[in-house]
Amino acid sequence: MKRLIDCSWTEIDALDRARTIVLFPIGSIEQHGWHMPVGTDYLIAEAISNALAARETDGFEALVLPALQFGLNTEHTGFVGTITLSARLLLELLEAQLNEMLDDGFRYFAFLNTHGGNTGLLEIFVREMKAKHPDCRITSLQYFQHGFFDALREHIDNPIGADVHAGELETSILQYLSPELVHMDVPQDKLKERNCKSGELPRFWLTRDVSKSGIMGDATLARPDKGKIYFDYICDSLEQSIICFMQDAMAGSAQ
Repeated sequence: MKRLIDCSWTEIDALDRARTIVLFPIGSIEQHGWHMPVGTDYLIAEAISNALAARETDGFEALVLPALQFGLNTEHTGFVGTITLSARLLLELLEAQLNEMLDDGFRYFAFLNTHGGNTGLLEIFVREMKAKHPDCRITSLQYFQHGFFDALREHIDNPIGADVHAGELETSILQYLSPELVHMDVPQDKLKERNCKSGELPRFWLTRDVSKSGIMGDATLARPDKGKIYFDYICDSLEQSIICFMQDAMAGSAQ
C-alpha cells in the first residue's frame, strides 16, 4: 500500500486501475472529555492510514488518501472546539473526492471511518454512489468491526456496550499512539461518567443531555498496552476486509 501524498502524479498514473483500491479515511473534530484532544478521531484515522500504507499487498495495490479531519458530529454540539459539517456538506465533500478519483480512472473504493456519527451517512452515501456509478465497487468500513468485542473480550474491562465515547477504548488507543496528548491528571470524576450501555441511550441524543464532562464510559480503565492490542487488531481486521473486498472485486471484473 502507499500514501497518495508520497507519490508523484506519474507514479499514481502508472497504477493498474484494474488492481488498485483507493482508501478514504474519515474522522472528526469533536470533544473527547477533559483528558483527550478534540482531534482524537482524526488522529486515530491518520494513524490507521499510515499503518495500512506501510503494509505490503499481494496481487493488488492500495492508494491511501489523507484522512479527512471533519465529519458529522452534531451530537457533540455545545462543547467548545467541536466542529461539525452539515450532512449535506459532508456528502458533497465525499462525492467531490470520489469524483476526482473516478475521473482518474479508479474503480475500487473503500471509506475507512473512525467516528460513529459518520456511520449512517456513509452507508447512505455508498448506496447512492454505487447506484450512480454501477461500474465501480465501493464500500465503507468501521474501525470497530468484525467481532472486535468478542475477539478482545479479555482485554476490555468495561461491560460490552458501556464504552460509548472517550472511555476505555479510545483513551487506550490514544495513550498508545500519542501519550503526550492524553492527560489523566484531570479530576478523577471527569474520567468516568454515564457508564451505561449504548442501547440504553435515546435513539437520538445530544452528549450534553447525558454527560457533563463529555465522557460516556470509564477512561480510568485505559492503558497504553491495551491500546496497542486494540490498534493492531483494528489494522489487521481492516486489512483483511480490504483483501476480501479486492479479491471479490477483481474476480467479478474478470468474469
